[in-house]
Amino acid sequence: MSDSRSLSVKTGHEAVNILVRDHVGPWLRSKGFKRSGFRFLRWRGRNCQLIKFLTDTSDESGVTQFTLYLGVFSKALWHFESEHRPAPAAPDQPDCQWGGFLEEFVPRFRDRWFAIPNAAHVLALSREILTVLETEVIPHLSKVETDEDLRDYWLTGRSPGAGKIQRLTYLAFLCHELGPKEQARRFVDELRAEASGTPAAERALKKLATLSEM
Repeated sequence: MSDSRSLSVKTGHEAVNILVRDHVGPWLRSKGFKRSGFRFLRWRGRNCQLIKFLTDTSDESGVTQFTLYLGVFSKALWHFESEHRPAPAAPDQPDCQWGGFLEEFVPRFRDRWFAIPNAAHVLALSREILTVLETEVIPHLSKVETDEDLRDYWLTGRSPGAGKIQRLTYLAFLCHELGPKEQARRFVDELRAEASGTPAAERALKKLATLSEM
């Protein structure tokens, strides 16, 4: 890496850090989020909402680009999947059962990342980021705060961050725990029919078989 590009990358990273520390952080803290690096977490009962800044400096100019990841972590689903291992105190992207990049929820950001070459661009970009957080990100997360919300979301057929096997497994478990229980059996049967024989499906069916009345 050339000295000039190395300086650009450093400058871009510093600009993102200033944006997160001085502009985004205070606003999200006022909404109940706590910062952990480039992650912001807000617990709602046994579920945790995640907003994560993901950066990239792969282009030749060295300009730092970033997007947002939105995620929701469910302790109930974690314990079901993880055989009661302790849940993470600060869930990260791989821990979330629901989630995706900003573009998955806001079509105008499809194939578009935010670009920030240096600190001089922070103030102007912060206004756009705060608007996106207030009008798009927080409302989307508010729709899936609880396990009931997650169940209802997955019942629509959508499953950001989860494949078909995971979606059917989550629905079978949540319908068994929260109702309607008659739906739980339907999702188990669908899982067996759609994905029987695959290792992931077999593991899911084995776990679901341990639940009573399944």
